[in-house]
Amino acid sequence: MGAQVGQHGGELPTGPGSSCLGGTRGIFGIITEVIPVFSRKPVFGYFGLIGATVAITGLSAIVWAHHMFATGAVLLPFFSLASFLIAVPTGVKFFNWIGTMWRGALSFETPMLWALGFLATFLFGGLTGVLLASPPLDFHTTDTYFVVAHLHYVLFGTVVFAMFAGFASASVLEGCGDGLRVQSSAPPASGLDRPPVRRSPPPRVLAGP
Repeated sequence: MGAQVGQHGGELPTGPGSSCLGGTRGIFGIITEVIPVFSRKPVFGYFGLIGATVAITGLSAIVWAHHMFATGAVLLPFFSLASFLIAVPTGVKFFNWIGTMWRGALSFETPMLWALGFLATFLFGGLTGVLLASPPLDFHTTDTYFVVAHLHYVLFGTVVFAMFAGFASASVLEGCGDGLRVQSSAPPASGLDRPPVRRSPPPRVLAGP
């Protein structure tokens, strides 16, 4: 998970900080697109959701060391506080999605079912993550399957559910648009003055040995 960077008088452990920066915001965007469409409602608390996204982006740069609590190489109070803080804007986004569905005209089509699966998985992953943000609890669960389960909830389950929600939504919402784009590009190409596909072989090939 980490690397050792040589320094004068010792080594500085570095964690997977860069992996936290780009992981989840893409799947958050997919879910934020799918739920309003199949709830027949605008996004609930839109500006709060944008603010939460900005907060997650900033905090994600300083929470990576919660993977390294048991190493003794990181400042526990700082990274523990940062890990607890990032749960706040994440919870805001979760309630934005729930509020969008509340009293909406829900349509339980395939993309929406995948999005609901994402919400359930993300809820369990988030709750277990809050527990692991506490160093004393983290010490007791290090090297156990509790951590493995948390990572599978957050890094595997949510990504898979969101990806399939996006794929299914794209097939429903963009299928007609893709068809129009194909029909607007392929037929005109039939009349363009381009080199022929088939060419006669070079004379030396016809001449033989």
